[in-house]
Amino acid sequence: MRNRRKAREFTLQVLYQADIRDIPPTQALKITLSRYRFTSEIESFSSKLVEGTEKFLPWIDELIKHYAKNWTLERMAVVDRNILRLSIYELLLVKEVPPVVSINEAVEIAKRYGTEDSGKFVNGILDKIRRERAIDSALKWGYLKRKLKSSPLISFINLKDIQKAYLVGGFIRNSLLGRESADLDILIDGANFDLVEKFARYYGKSPVCLSDGLRRVLVRRGCQFDFTLKKSSSLESDLKKRDFTIDALAIDLDHIDNPHLCLVDVKNGLEDLLNKKIALVNERAFDDDPLRMLKAFRLKSQLDFELDDTLAQMIFEKYQLIDKVAKERIREELFIILNTPNSGEHLCHPSVKKLLDRIFNLPPNPDNLCYLEKILNSKENLFIPFKPQVVKYLGEKV
Repeated sequence: MRNRRKAREFTLQVLYQADIRDIPPTQALKITLSRYRFTSEIESFSSKLVEGTEKFLPWIDELIKHYAKNWTLERMAVVDRNILRLSIYELLLVKEVPPVVSINEAVEIAKRYGTEDSGKFVNGILDKIRRERAIDSALKWGYLKRKLKSSPLISFINLKDIQKAYLVGGFIRNSLLGRESADLDILIDGANFDLVEKFARYYGKSPVCLSDGLRRVLVRRGCQFDFTLKKSSSLESDLKKRDFTIDALAIDLDHIDNPHLCLVDVKNGLEDLLNKKIALVNERAFDDDPLRMLKAFRLKSQLDFELDDTLAQMIFEKYQLIDKVAKERIREELFIILNTPNSGEHLCHPSVKKLLDRIFNLPPNPDNLCYLEKILNSKENLFIPFKPQVVKYLGEKV
């Protein structure tokens, strides 16, 4: 225990020197080891921490920026920044050290070598990372990692070669909740769907064109891939255009071995998964696709989550937008909701009642009403028994 504490302190010294001198940490380690002698245990553990931190430094720094609200890496004290770097690597990737031990050690080192507030600052960030991403998190990272090794996805990764592609959305969400999912959404960083054609041919299939920007490959019964092209200059910009935070998660398919470290979460999606909350990524989500209002209740019924207050209020304000959605799409969402156990409980929510009232009481179609009026006034008089009631209805509605 004492030797590992010394190894962590030595690692901090190496990372500090590398940071202020702008050299690779492994180079700073080599220089230091050439000047000083340490026990084999200290040298071995510190070398592991330094090499691992350097290898995953871009991902680690992204996590620090994500979890250190209102802070930039440049504004942080050099000591605090490098304590976080080595501790995040240890917390997420050094399996033999329990997460709570990694955090406690980091806090003690921060108190000793940092400022008066360093211990509290480091503890706050690491504790949140542990809650969302560590091995003892309530989220099922081990299950997700196993699912990422499924043969169709591995086949796609092998076929894509060096082209960048990302797994996004519901597959990640369901896997982190321990739920089975065989529908994968892939975001391709490219100008065309040539890779999708190649993947489909590998399985003896042809891609289905669902729209200009969407292709589907049914690999086998119950397993399908939906492909879209990245529209923005950055992955984060694309994710911010998605609907709900719990579906705005992405994994670079070049880094599936460490999803807990490399998963991109642009809007607190992991936190909302833990809190069982459905929240919007951006306020224009319903304007871009009003069907998302129904999808919110579909997710609510499937996952037994609660709607964020802001989301529920926006449905109250924008429920009329559902008029713009094709009836076929509405019907499909409603069938999925009604096929969920206890869906009735979720359909009693005030927001969904408002939405359903709109769906089932849309303004009548004038052409249909004119046609009905002609039938009522036809010479055959097929509807004489019902004519008074129908005429009264038309008078009230038109």
